[in-house]
Amino acid sequence: MPTFSKKKLFIILTTLLAVVVIGTASKLSYDYYNSTQQQIQSYQEKLTEGDSKIQKIEGELSSSKEKVEGLEKEKTDLDNMKNDLEQQKSNLEEEIKQRDAKISELESDKQKLQEKVSSLEKVSYTPIQKKSEEKPKEVKKEEAKKEPAQTPVMQSAPTPQKEESESSGSWMNFVITAYTNHPSENGGTYGGKVLTKSGHDITNTIHHNGQRIIAVDPSVIPLGSTVEIEGYGRFVAIDTGGAIKGNRIDILVGSASEMNSIGKRGAKVRIIK
Repeated sequence: MPTFSKKKLFIILTTLLAVVVIGTASKLSYDYYNSTQQQIQSYQEKLTEGDSKIQKIEGELSSSKEKVEGLEKEKTDLDNMKNDLEQQKSNLEEEIKQRDAKISELESDKQKLQEKVSSLEKVSYTPIQKKSEEKPKEVKKEEAKKEPAQTPVMQSAPTPQKEESESSGSWMNFVITAYTNHPSENGGTYGGKVLTKSGHDITNTIHHNGQRIIAVDPSVIPLGSTVEIEGYGRFVAIDTGGAIKGNRIDILVGSASEMNSIGKRGAKVRIIK
């Protein structure tokens, strides 16, 4: 049996220990390597799974973004529709106001026309006719009183006299002015027409039944009367005026120049019938 010195024995033991340590370390390193690789693989799988989740979330976000954009577009369209409806509502309200105003104006015109018709219905021409008929009778009575009594046998029958077809009143002093058929001088229009106070249309004329028209004070010259103005001819009284009071007559003329030429002057006037 060989003998080993202490030194050699120490070297051998040291070498064996080193081999054991190296082997153990190698095994540990190999195990650690395998464990690390498994962990890395597990992390990679988790990362892959995370990437999938991220992609899924990104897809959902993209879809949600599209939905949000669609909703925002719908909101914009609804806002535009709301603005259009509000504008239409405003236009309709304005149109309703205008129509209400027009209806009120027409009702006012209707009321004025009804008042004119009522005033015309109240006008009576009978007193004028009776006055003209009674005047000759009174004259005849006075003449009969003045005549001396005659013997019926000696006196021949009186010759009947024809009564005048038209009776006329006495001449009176009046102030004469003139006006035109412009709406501004006649209180505006009624249903698009210029009317006299008695309701006659003078929009495009200054005549009524072939006679010129005048405005009078009905308390002096009754409406409907035929009036003669010395130097001007005959007229029919079918209009009145706020400034036409007392012995004043306003002649309806066809132009402003004619109105200005008449101005304001005095004239003799009498009622024909």
